[in-house]
Amino acid sequence: MSAALTAACLHMAHALALGLMMSVGYRVKVLWLPREDFKAMIDSKSFKIASAVQLNVNEWTPYFVAALLYLHTQGAGSNLVAWGSVLFSLAFSVSKLVVFHGKPAPIASTTRYLALAALIVEVYGTHQ
Repeated sequence: MSAALTAACLHMAHALALGLMMSVGYRVKVLWLPREDFKAMIDSKSFKIASAVQLNVNEWTPYFVAALLYLHTQGAGSNLVAWGSVLFSLAFSVSKLVVFHGKPAPIASTTRYLALAALIVEVYGTHQ
């Protein structure tokens, strides 16, 4: 299995994990929490941070997955860029959720930009 294919699957698993975190960790609580408590939960800082991170990752995931799957089909791309894209996406989520608690994480954001830029260069480099 290529690094690009594995990385694409890991990006999808990352997005799925954050979706499950939101659904199981927050939204399913509507089933048993009193209305006021549920409203307080969705108005909480932790909910807003988790939701923002999940949405942000889901905005970026399709670009990573599309580029990585294309590179896989072409038998192209470097392992470093493939694995780096996963590492930097995970670093963004962890830094926003755990380290900075929603505050800006410029290094994690910038490295993710660089990973996507590297993938763009690799995709463009496959043209004949």
